[in-house]
Amino acid sequence: MKEITILILFSLALTSFSATYYVSTAGADSLPGTFAQPWRNPGYGSTHISGGDTLIILSGTYYFSDYGEDPIRPPHGNPGAPTVIEGQGTTKPLLLGSNNLLAIFELGTYWDCRNYVTIENFEIASLIDTPYTDGLRCGVEGGGWGDTVDHYTFKNISVHHVEETGFNLAGDSRYITFDVCTVHHSGMFAVGGPEAFAGGWQNVLIENCYLGYAGHFYEGVEQFSPWDRPDGFGIEESEGPIVISHTTAEHNRGDGLDSKSKRTYIHHCTVANNFADGIKLWGDSSRVENTLIYGTGDGDTISSPWCLLVIDTDDSNAYFAVTNVTMWDSPDRNPHYVATIQYDNSDIPVTLTMKNNIISGGRRPFHANPIVNVIAENNLFYLNWDVQIYANGIDYDSINIGSLGSGNIFDDPLFVAPAWGADGNFHLQSGSPARDGGTAVPLTDDLDGNSRPQGSAYDIGCYEYDELFVMNVAPRP
Repeated sequence: MKEITILILFSLALTSFSATYYVSTAGADSLPGTFAQPWRNPGYGSTHISGGDTLIILSGTYYFSDYGEDPIRPPHGNPGAPTVIEGQGTTKPLLLGSNNLLAIFELGTYWDCRNYVTIENFEIASLIDTPYTDGLRCGVEGGGWGDTVDHYTFKNISVHHVEETGFNLAGDSRYITFDVCTVHHSGMFAVGGPEAFAGGWQNVLIENCYLGYAGHFYEGVEQFSPWDRPDGFGIEESEGPIVISHTTAEHNRGDGLDSKSKRTYIHHCTVANNFADGIKLWGDSSRVENTLIYGTGDGDTISSPWCLLVIDTDDSNAYFAVTNVTMWDSPDRNPHYVATIQYDNSDIPVTLTMKNNIISGGRRPFHANPIVNVIAENNLFYLNWDVQIYANGIDYDSINIGSLGSGNIFDDPLFVAPAWGADGNFHLQSGSPARDGGTAVPLTDDLDGNSRPQGSAYDIGCYEYDELFVMNVAPRP
């Protein structure tokens, strides 16, 4: 009882002594940092608050160029009382970096990471001046090799036109939430981190986010960067779980979503027109549901080995599941497999369950090495190739696809308006064979949030047929 009382008093003390401070473009660092007398510089403010305090940065444009003085470096927060850095006002505070500054937010490194921190409501970008003064490298930098960072919340943050990364967190990052965050036009990946040392990324949630145009900014100009295959999301081997939901990853020069973590769960996502692979899964117990994947190559006809879906793991007897996913590979693209399973780890057995998926458009089959135990039910195939899927050591074409498993068919899914390198519409037309063609699965809605099933049975693919939606769009030719 005495120990419980001490813990309660400690928690109350953390709450009681937290304070709120303010930064404004009309302030001065010589002032006390109150609402009436705010500080001027966000970096100064962040180093003059205590753990668990809140720093409010008011609307305006703030310039960052000096590595020693300017970055926002909040103190450690506490369980139940995080340090909060929040933008407030009629518009998001605009934080512009120059002089090759490492990051606007530096959350610690070299075993001194700032944990229990919440950051919300900011716009971060490079200062595009003339002559260009090298801009900003990263929006948020947290930890490095050998560091462990935990309990970060990023909400309503926009990072764009940065020379390297949007969010670069330590290889070992735990209890991280990205909510309503946008990253576009970065030189390197949008969200990710380096090699892990102690479990990797664990308990991470990415929801309602946009990760696009990684590799489309360099030296202050919207152009391809020299970095190799920048991903929308990319992390190294981790224990997970990682949840990515209601997120769009598009037009990245690398992969859309590349997770080497076990227990990766991707759902209600659109992964579109990425130059390299769409979704890559590397860890045991990973799954994709209610997701649209299309546009590999991003409109470029160059010959490339990239696929819509790649599963390749060294976890023996790992399990993967793909449910109510729509995949479309442009027939105008130089031919390559639409998906590969254990292509490189051809001697490591895994199980893949596929239910209610549409695999269509491409000019090569879905390829699963014989070591893969493929369990397939109620999938619709419509590839521009004789063989639709190579699975369990057998070539399945339009004639024998039914013997792959119950309910598998070959037919035109009748999408409204597929597109390559541009936004496509992959909703179903009224006559689509995918309507009511699925098997019952534990999904209650579709990619749009419409309830499942709408008709007498589940539809195949990421969308349930929506009559009101289709009535308002022109059908494909």
